[in-house]
Amino acid sequence: MVKLALGPGIFLWREYFSPGQQKLLLEDVQARLEAAPLYRPVMPKTAKPFSVQESNFGRLGWVADKAGYRYQPTHPVTGTPWPAIPPALLALW
Repeated sequence: MVKLALGPGIFLWREYFSPGQQKLLLEDVQARLEAAPLYRPVMPKTAKPFSVQESNFGRLGWVADKAGYRYQPTHPVTGTPWPAIPPALLALW
């Protein structure tokens, strides 16, 4: 694993995850997205759709809708709790 300094306090960890670990992490994220599918938030007040789709993992997820911006414990479309953050990402952070 190679740690490359990009700036003050900013590092690139090359090959932190092996190719096999990267594949497992991708599969883990994709499985969690089945429980919390991507959705398109909208701008407060105008309800104009964002140009991107998003999802969240963890206890609270960031959402935007006509009522405003906030963090909430459930997916705005499915109403289910957000899936946990993948353990591999927690270990990296």
